[in-house]
Amino acid sequence: MPMRPVDRFDPLRPTLVAGCLLALLLAGCEQKKPASPPPPSPPAVEVTTATKRTVPIVLQLSGTLTPVKNVKIIPRVSGFIFDRYFTEGTFVDKDAPLYLIDPRPFEERLARLEAQLKGQQASLVFWESEEKRYTRLSKQGAASLEKVEGTRAKLDVTRADIENTNAQIRNAELDLSLTRINAPFYGRVQQTQINVGNLVQAQKDVLTELVQMDPIYVVFNLSRAQSFEIQRLQGEGDGFALEDMVVELIMPDGKIYEKKGKLNFVSFLIDPSTDSVTARAIFDNPKTVGGRGFDLVPGQYAPVRATVGKMPDALLIPRSAVVETQDGPHVYVVGDQNKVERRKIDPGAVHQQQLVVTRGLAEGDKVVVVGVQKVRDGIEVKPTAADAGKAGSAVKASGS
Repeated sequence: MPMRPVDRFDPLRPTLVAGCLLALLLAGCEQKKPASPPPPSPPAVEVTTATKRTVPIVLQLSGTLTPVKNVKIIPRVSGFIFDRYFTEGTFVDKDAPLYLIDPRPFEERLARLEAQLKGQQASLVFWESEEKRYTRLSKQGAASLEKVEGTRAKLDVTRADIENTNAQIRNAELDLSLTRINAPFYGRVQQTQINVGNLVQAQKDVLTELVQMDPIYVVFNLSRAQSFEIQRLQGEGDGFALEDMVVELIMPDGKIYEKKGKLNFVSFLIDPSTDSVTARAIFDNPKTVGGRGFDLVPGQYAPVRATVGKMPDALLIPRSAVVETQDGPHVYVVGDQNKVERRKIDPGAVHQQQLVVTRGLAEGDKVVVVGVQKVRDGIEVKPTAADAGKAGSAVKASGS
C-alpha cells in the first residue's frame, strides 16, 4: 500500500515523545528520593559528683632494707682458731658459741699468776709478823727505829705486789674467757673468713658477721622539697608528728607488706650531693609461716609509702574520668540541659583510685566516668549516676 505523506512526517510526534520521556524520568526520581533520617539520640554516659573529704598525704619513696644490727665478729685475744661451732648461713641464739681460740696458753698464764700470788701471800704473812715483832722490840728498846721502818716498807711492797698480781689474774681470767667467742644476739651468721688452725690477731681479723633479721630498718631519702613540705604541714597542723607517721613497704609482687613501720629517725643535715635528707623506719620482720625464712631481707630494694599528714577538704574524682591529651589532663563536666563542657584540671595526689583535683573543678560538678570516648565539648548527653564499683572497675581496666 502506498505511504501517505502524513505517515511519513508528523511535526507533533517528536514533541509528544519528549514530553512522555520527561514525565517518566521525573516520576522515577520522585520514587528514588530517600526519606530524611531521624535526629541522633544523645549518647548515654555515667557521671559521678566531685566531692570533698579529708585524705592522707602519702609520699612515694625508694628505700633499702638494712639490718638493725650487723656485727663483725672480731677476736679480742690473739691465738690459733681451735674450733668452730656453727654452720654457715644458719641462725644462732644469743650467747651461742661461735669460735674457740686455743685456751691453753691463757690457762698456763693464769696458773702461773695464781702460783705467784700464793708465794706473795706467804711473804705477806711473814712480813706482817716481822712488823709486829720489831714494833714490840722497838718499844722495849731492843730494836732500832730504822729496823721497824724497813720492816714496814717490806710489808707495804708485798701488799702492793699482791694487788698487782690480783689485777693480772683478773686480766688473765678475762683473756681466758675471751678465747670462747659467743653470739652477741640472735641472728643469721655469715660465712667464716678464717678457718680452724689459722692464727688470728686481736682487734684486727674479722672472723665472720652476724646479722639481726627482726626487727629491720628501711632507709630512704627525703628531698629538700619534701622535707620542707612536711615541716609546712606540721606548722599548719595538718602534718603528723614523727612518731605518728606510718610507713608501708611494697613487696616484689606489688602487695603491701602486712606490718606497718614507724619512722624513728630523720636527719636534719642535707646531703649536698643528693639534695636530700636521710630518713629511717623500723619494721617487725618475724619468720614466715613454717620458719622458712623472712619476707624482708637486708640489702633488698623496697618501694616505700610514707603517710606524713592529712589534706582536709580535698576535691576527689575517679581517675577514670581524666583524659590525657597534649594540652594536658581534662575532664568532661555535664552541666545545664545535659550539655557537656570540657574542663582542663590540675591533678594532685591519688588516694584509693581517686584523684585529688587542685584546680578546674568545684564541689558538686558532675564528671563523666563511663562513656568518655563518646562525648565531646558542647554536645548533649543522657547522663545516669555511675555505680561506685563500676567506676572502680573502669579505673582498673584503664590501668591509670
